[in-house]
Amino acid sequence: MFDGSIVYNKINQLRKALGDDPQHPRFIETIPKRGYRLITPVVPVQHVAPQGRNQTLAESSSTRPAKQRWLPLASGAALMAVAGPLAWDLATHIQSQPPSIAVLPCEPFGGTDDDGLALGVHEQLIEKLRNVGFEVKSRTAVMTYAQTLKPMREIASELDASALVECSMQRAEHRVRVSVALVDAKTGNTPWRDSYEREFADIFAIESDIARSVAVALKAKPTAGQLAELDKIQSRNPTAIELYDSARRYQVLGVSSWPTAERQYEQATLEDPTFALAFAQLALLRLSMSYLWRSNADPSLLEKTQEPAEKAIALDPSLPAGPIALIGIRFGRGAETAAEALEELDAIEPRAKDISEFYSVRRSVYEGLGKMEEALADAKRAVDLGPPLAVPLLLYEGIDLQLLHRFDEADAIAEQALTIAPGDPGARWLRIQFRTCGLGDTAAADAEREAMLNGVVPLSGPVWISAWIERDYDQTLRVLDRFPDGLWRQVAIGMVNHA
Repeated sequence: MFDGSIVYNKINQLRKALGDDPQHPRFIETIPKRGYRLITPVVPVQHVAPQGRNQTLAESSSTRPAKQRWLPLASGAALMAVAGPLAWDLATHIQSQPPSIAVLPCEPFGGTDDDGLALGVHEQLIEKLRNVGFEVKSRTAVMTYAQTLKPMREIASELDASALVECSMQRAEHRVRVSVALVDAKTGNTPWRDSYEREFADIFAIESDIARSVAVALKAKPTAGQLAELDKIQSRNPTAIELYDSARRYQVLGVSSWPTAERQYEQATLEDPTFALAFAQLALLRLSMSYLWRSNADPSLLEKTQEPAEKAIALDPSLPAGPIALIGIRFGRGAETAAEALEELDAIEPRAKDISEFYSVRRSVYEGLGKMEEALADAKRAVDLGPPLAVPLLLYEGIDLQLLHRFDEADAIAEQALTIAPGDPGARWLRIQFRTCGLGDTAAADAEREAMLNGVVPLSGPVWISAWIERDYDQTLRVLDRFPDGLWRQVAIGMVNHA
């Protein structure tokens, strides 16, 4: 005899595993006196692990139905036969919610044009899994494992993670496939894997579905608020998404590519005026440009940061980027004290652990409070999280080391910066400053002055100070003679003549 109570109990268990609400169902709908219906789309997929990339997207799409199919009305027993084993098999592979997850870099297939998309997918998976309630390793922590051949258990051990998420993606025209696998760190086994193939415009929805599936597989119990965050779709405009992904790629390439990234973020917001993430990244980028470039940047850059920051907050208050930018603007203008800025930044920190700009702003705030050890710690975090070619971030770390009288370390930072950008005047000057003032080594200053006087490198104003410190006044005047007349030059000449 058919036992309805057993089916009812199983359906309740399945709803709990999926985080579904029977009053407002998103997965399982109750049909009075008839049974239950699965109301989420069911799409045939190729169960291919991210490493198994022999089949192309074009090959698999030929067998895919033109439209998504819906599971027809089913009795409770039939529904459990289809969905029940899947949910419970996944849930029992890992017996308890892991303390941490590491999402390995998403590997693109189809050329470097997909690098920006792969980066975006990786960042969003990290963010969405955090929103579900997991502790997720930072993007910087896992980047060294891109295209690694190390065993998964070894990677998990090095990262101190209980589970790993592998990801690969491939795009063909207007369609995209994202393949994902969940790895149990203790056994190295893969309890769950799946592939999601849809229209490119659905990429944010794919990321949400992956995070939800990982949560089910690891027996997580997200709150209603966490599930609501998961359901947010930033954009379905393919042009805006493409511009955003391209801008992310240019932003991480380094400071010299930031103007291109800024233009593309702007274009993305014009294509989709509801794209909160694009407004947020535009605000953070402009904040970085104004903080790092200082006088070399457009003086109005800090003012231009406010509009996208406020727009991002209005569209999605949960994004930390908007508040970070506004705090940075107020502190940069002098409209907020360092103590006030620090209090606000500390409140945001739990949501900003992967944001380089957060630590750049807080570093400046700590300096304003005279807390140099804390400033140095944030300078290091900003370097770790920032783009690999952001020389200004390195130089700020060097300055903090110098202020702490750690001159050998400061000099090493200047050398690292010059390896990246040999002609950078800031790096050249700081190397002279670190060596002359901290180490008593005037050779670098002498070589720099000769190179400048011989036209090998551009004129750099502070170089005259190093000659003055050495009491080589003739050399100091030779340097000053190369500069156009002005108030600061007259003051400098007066100081030399007095000496």
